[in-house]
Amino acid sequence: MARHFRRLILWLLAGIATLALLALCALAALWWFIDPDDFRTQIEARASLAIGRPVHLTGRLRWQLGSQIFIASEGGEIANAAGFGPEPLARWSGLRLGIAARPLLDKHVLIDRIDIDGLQLHLQRNAQGMNNWDLQLAGDSGGPATTPVTLRIGAVKLGNATVTWQDAGPGADWRLDELNLNAGLPDDLTAADRQFRNIKLSGRIAGGPLARGGVRFSLQTEALRMAAEQLQIPAFDLQWADATLSGGVVAGFGASPEVTATLALRAPSLRALLATVGVTPPPMTDSTTLGALQLHTSLRYGKGAAALDDLSVTLDNTHLTGKLSLPHIEPLALRFDLAADQADLDRYLEPDDVKSEPFELPLAKLKSLDVKGVLRIRSAKVAGAAAKEVRIDVE
Repeated sequence: MARHFRRLILWLLAGIATLALLALCALAALWWFIDPDDFRTQIEARASLAIGRPVHLTGRLRWQLGSQIFIASEGGEIANAAGFGPEPLARWSGLRLGIAARPLLDKHVLIDRIDIDGLQLHLQRNAQGMNNWDLQLAGDSGGPATTPVTLRIGAVKLGNATVTWQDAGPGADWRLDELNLNAGLPDDLTAADRQFRNIKLSGRIAGGPLARGGVRFSLQTEALRMAAEQLQIPAFDLQWADATLSGGVVAGFGASPEVTATLALRAPSLRALLATVGVTPPPMTDSTTLGALQLHTSLRYGKGAAALDDLSVTLDNTHLTGKLSLPHIEPLALRFDLAADQADLDRYLEPDDVKSEPFELPLAKLKSLDVKGVLRIRSAKVAGAAAKEVRIDVE
């Protein structure tokens, strides 16, 4: 009896192994003998219907079947809106994603990562204020009720992307190129509480008042949380040209916006930093002024007021500490309590060989300002004269 039972077990195992082998052979046949390009027309039609805009796949389609279904498009584009010219809204040279096979049976689409190479996104606004990215997404067709499909994307990666913005109205044109992005996405993009992970963004931005040729930038943060009309970035590092800004931010976007932040700014040259945003300082006696800058502070904003606490600024050879606040921004009011170790004001005066209109203090306007505070300078120099323990009170 036991011998017959063991034989039955062996037959069952052999049958299961045979079925598994047949399944693997079927998957291999799908992989080797079914060309995804045969479905190009159907895929383009479904995608075009879904977004209400013609979609054209210009390159090869590839897939790989298994527990993960890998899909790749080696080129494609999305047509522009009518009246915005022949340039496509979007074009890509490579798009790859992997979908978990088993959850598809329960209408769960789990994409571990989306990689997009060579994305060219062309955003436009016409003189009437209409945008070319307003898509007509397919709605309910009125058919029988279906179980909704859930979508989860683990991460997204952009490589060498270009984004252009053209405004036919009074706005400026902008261009982002050499754009690279890596970001881990929250499990539910529609949830009220969303956590983004390991964000790395870099590229070059040009347009508006920025320097000719654009400005290189990068941003890194390990975590970014959006919850209940609040943005939290515990720590970030921003590179703008050769200047760096680091710190942490908590911002609320409710009926009364609030922001708290700790900030640290370092720039080898304030003059060069200003040039990146199209600002040219007036001529000064010492052309080396507005050099190295370091700034540390805690920022608070809320209920129409702002404050810089624990302020520490080093510019050229002057170190300034204290606090500064705006009790209300409309109308503007300024309060300050500042102390400097030294200040050579002669270096910042206009050179003698520069011809300009005589400067007159706008006394009437200055008197109308709500400004109060005190500035203490341990050692000052102005008009060739030196002074110690200078105190300037503004009432």
